[in-house]
Amino acid sequence: MIIHKTSTSGNDFVIVSRKEFLQTGEKEPDFAIKVCAEEEADGVIFYSPAEEGADFRIVNSDGSGAEISGNGMAGLASVLFATGICKDRAVLNTTAGTRIIELIEQNDPLFRLRVDMGLPDFKNRKFFPFLAGSQNEYDYRGIPFYPVSTGNPHAVVILEQFPEDTGELVKQGGELEAAEIFPMRTNVEFVLRPDSENREEVPLIRTFFYERGAGVTPFSSTGTTAVFSVLHRLGLIGDSMKMETGEGPVPVMLKDKILIESSTQIVYKKEYPKDK
Repeated sequence: MIIHKTSTSGNDFVIVSRKEFLQTGEKEPDFAIKVCAEEEADGVIFYSPAEEGADFRIVNSDGSGAEISGNGMAGLASVLFATGICKDRAVLNTTAGTRIIELIEQNDPLFRLRVDMGLPDFKNRKFFPFLAGSQNEYDYRGIPFYPVSTGNPHAVVILEQFPEDTGELVKQGGELEAAEIFPMRTNVEFVLRPDSENREEVPLIRTFFYERGAGVTPFSSTGTTAVFSVLHRLGLIGDSMKMETGEGPVPVMLKDKILIESSTQIVYKKEYPKDK
C-alpha cells in the first residue's frame, strides 16, 4: 500500500487510497492510531477518487473521526495534483458539503493552494445544544469562549495576552475539548485580541491551537477559519487577516466564502509497511 505524508504549516497528515487500504483488512481507527504514531502525523485521510476530485474520511491520531479538516483537504489535494488525478482544481466531498481546492502554484514537492473553507455557522445546535438566542459569548467553568462551526465544532477563546507558560492553555484546551456541554467534543483556539485601532490593515493574528482528537498542533485551517469568523463578527478585523505560523503567515480572506491560501508539502511517498 502506498502512503503519502503531507505537511501544511506543521500540521501533518497521512494520505491513503481507500481501495488499497481495504485490501489490508485493518480497521481505520486502529490503523490511524498506529500509523500516526509511526509517521508522526496528526491524522489520516482515506480517499476514493470521484468526479473532478475525491470523497474522503478523516480519522484523527487518537482514532476518532472528524467532519472536515482544511489542512487535511490541502494535503489530499496536493496528492491528487501530484498524481495527475486532478489538474488545477480539486472538488472534495465532505460531510460539511463540497469544498473546492484551487492550485495556485506547483513546484514539487511544494504546492500553493487556495482552500475553500465555506462559511461559519453560529447556530449549530448539534455541536452546541446550549445556544441561547442572540448570545455570542458563553462560559465554561470560568473560561469564556465563542462557539462556532466551520463544518466541525470550535470554541474560540480571546486573550488579552498569552501566558508565559503555555501549559495553562494545554490544560484549558483539554478541559474545553472534553466538556460535557459539547456532545461531539470541540476544537479550541486561544487567540490574542487584535489591535482594533488597526482594523483597516491586514492584521497578523497569533493563535494557540488545541485540536479535538490530536491535542496541541502548530496550525489548523478550520481553527483559523473559526478565529477569523469570530473576530470578524465582533468587528475586530475586516475582510482579511494573516494567521501567524512557524512557517510564515497564512492569508485568510472573505469573498463569497472564507478562503485560506496554504502552502503544502508532500513530505514523502512510500510503500507501507516496509516489509511488504
